[in-house]
Amino acid sequence: MDENNEIINWLLAGDVSVQYQVKRDLLNASREELETLQSRIPLEGWCKKYLSRRDAKTGL
Repeated sequence: MDENNEIINWLLAGDVSVQYQVKRDLLNASREELETLQSRIPLEGWCKKYLSRRDAKTGL
């Protein structure tokens, strides 16, 4: 395995938002695969943590 594949695999093992970006920008994933990943972003990882801190009244 070459170094580029190792880096790609490392990135794909991370947060779903990073997986989405890697597949979109580096691997030219299909629209369907990207839509699946995109739907997971607010439900998992960093984005879920970020969104959970929103104020329910203001949305901020």
